[in-house]
Amino acid sequence: GKWVFIDPFIGFYAVDRSSGTPLSVVEFNRHLDHPKALDAIDIRPIDERRAAYKDDSAALAYYARAQDYFYVFWGDTVFSYDHDPWVRAASRLSRVVEIVAGIARGVQPKIAPLTTMNNQDDIRLLFLVRYGVFGLFALMAALALAATARLLACLVRNRESDA
Repeated sequence: GKWVFIDPFIGFYAVDRSSGTPLSVVEFNRHLDHPKALDAIDIRPIDERRAAYKDDSAALAYYARAQDYFYVFWGDTVFSYDHDPWVRAASRLSRVVEIVAGIARGVQPKIAPLTTMNNQDDIRLLFLVRYGVFGLFALMAALALAATARLLACLVRNRESDA
């Protein structure tokens, strides 16, 4: 009945020791606030052979350092993403072009930062950077159009002078 925290890159998920249920991102993050987190959390490797950390304390220390920078994927867009005609067309070119098309079309899953007492200023700054990037892309598109128009004008003038 909930989305659970899984880290496929490091290869583990977290379980509440008392109940045995997997923790959500929010629950796992809240446990990291407490110095006795090791007493409350079991770290379960996804695959014992590929686990990045051999003991729970090292994994918890890693996440405690990054506690203010947790994020979650906000929903799942598998069907709308795969059925979008622009995304399908872009997928024939390359994976990167497909991802950019998904973002441009608004069908890429959203990422939401997990707000804590310590990261609110960072999150505000992140959204300001986002608007700056969009502005930069708009400026680049305008400059590309202006350069194309100038190039076409030069080509037309050269043809007229040759005639």
